[in-house]
Amino acid sequence: MKKLMLFAVCSSLILSSCFESVKKESRNENQESKEDKPVLCVIKNVDEDVSQCEDGQLLVFLPRSWGNDQLPIEVAALYCDFDHSVVYNNGGVVCKLDKKRWKKFVERAKKNQQNQQK
Repeated sequence: MKKLMLFAVCSSLILSSCFESVKKESRNENQESKEDKPVLCVIKNVDEDVSQCEDGQLLVFLPRSWGNDQLPIEVAALYCDFDHSVVYNNGGVVCKLDKKRWKKFVERAKKNQQNQQK
């Protein structure tokens, strides 16, 4: 169990350092352009608004506390494009954002909320 936790912590640290280097490289390449678009869309909560993210952008879900096996599956179901690779463990999710899927979820949540208020 300790080895598994150590492996998860080490892998999350390695992934986060890789993402930072990708961000820095991308910013260096895009300094000449006026728009500095982020490479990653990082969310830390299932309820976060991803409207600022672009469709097809790399979504990274890094919860504040981790270890829940169902939460990454829920995030993948709400946000991820299953035509592309989805990488997850109990510490997070990395996938391509499917905004159509997310918008459908938001619409259904609003309808459910309205139905509960009646």
